[in-house]
Amino acid sequence: MYAYTSVSILVPKDMTLCEEAFFRFAVPTKLTPNWLSVLVDNLPGTKVNTESIERIKRRHGSQEQTFQLLKLWKHQNKDQDMVKKIIQDIELCEKSVQRHIGHMNLTFEQLLRLMESLPGKKVTTEDIEKTMKTCKSSDQILKLLSLWRIKNDDQDTRKGLMHALKHLKTYHFPKTVTQSLKKTIRFLHSFTMYRLYQKLFLEMIGNQVQSLKISCL
Repeated sequence: MYAYTSVSILVPKDMTLCEEAFFRFAVPTKLTPNWLSVLVDNLPGTKVNTESIERIKRRHGSQEQTFQLLKLWKHQNKDQDMVKKIIQDIELCEKSVQRHIGHMNLTFEQLLRLMESLPGKKVTTEDIEKTMKTCKSSDQILKLLSLWRIKNDDQDTRKGLMHALKHLKTYHFPKTVTQSLKKTIRFLHSFTMYRLYQKLFLEMIGNQVQSLKISCL
């Protein structure tokens, strides 16, 4: 993964924007108390053990529990053909995201302004400085968004960026940057992403979750 090896000393491994977008389609609009158990029972391959599930429940909010469960399941079943396909398609998605925002070469002040415009807990100035020193320019925004996601359990990164763009308008942010961020936001909630979810996730799990997000767009 493009952003997770060069700065691993800065933040723990999280999920990419594409993983989050893909997994978010799997979260029901209204979570039932036994949702996580239903998901665990119906995921194919090696099951996530009870101890790991309880740890996820203790450490994370309701929506984030689904993300963390799917991430752990994907890791445990990475040698299975269906999961290899998921990983392959997510990597293709990441390349598209990289094309949208990887060309940006923002200054420290611009990165700081972008991070301050996101809702919730803020990425610190020190984190931004470390990211700029240890991460190439094409990966800096992705790494900082990953750190913001870790700080803000259950926050939707796509919606966070939409919130940030509204505030950046008042700061005369470079138009090329805001346009690239808008393209990324649209891509992460595009029909292409929904088809990826529908093809891989619904077919993989079956009718148990078929009715959850058919009208998600």
